[in-house]
Amino acid sequence: MSESHVDQMDRALRIAVETIRPDVHVTSRNMFGGRGWWANGQMFAAWFGNELALKLPPEAGEALLKLPGAAPAGTRLYVETPPEFLDDPALLEPWVEQSIQLAEQTAARPPKRRSRRP
Repeated sequence: MSESHVDQMDRALRIAVETIRPDVHVTSRNMFGGRGWWANGQMFAAWFGNELALKLPPEAGEALLKLPGAAPAGTRLYVETPPEFLDDPALLEPWVEQSIQLAEQTAARPPKRRSRRP
């Protein structure tokens, strides 16, 4: 039985995280016809129906988009990784590191307060 594409994404992500950040707990679940991955409760990766997409700071996203096979994910801050990254999780590592760092920074920010209109 061959591994499904989503299972391959899950395996590659977990290997990359275990290598670079063994302190991070990764969870995932199906959502909106795709799948999301969380690092210590903060979303950092998703699958929207094509390839694995990582949530990246703008500069990192622009750099990843310069690699053959990378593509915009159609949603803000997410970039699809080249398909061969799933075959070699070491290629994911620097991008996953930046994705987790962004998720941690987002979690550390206090929530925005909405002002009430009189």
